[in-house]
Amino acid sequence: MYRNRIEVIAEILKIARKGATKTQIMYDANLSFLQLKKFINFLQAKRLIKVIESQNGKLYVITPSGESFLEYYSKLEKFVK
Repeated sequence: MYRNRIEVIAEILKIARKGATKTQIMYDANLSFLQLKKFINFLQAKRLIKVIESQNGKLYVITPSGESFLEYYSKLEKFVK
């Protein structure tokens, strides 16, 4: 089944809740590296995720705006079903 852009964004944000590397996001969201780069750039530009430095390298984490997005997405998903 194909996912639309909003579904992919929501999936990435859910993964980023606990902090994740690009590789983790790519595998968990089932994206190619090219797709991942486009989504990461978009999400950073919209300030839905941010990068933090950790002992393991760069981690992508969700921002408060990203949490708000997921909250609205969840409500909409329940409404549609």
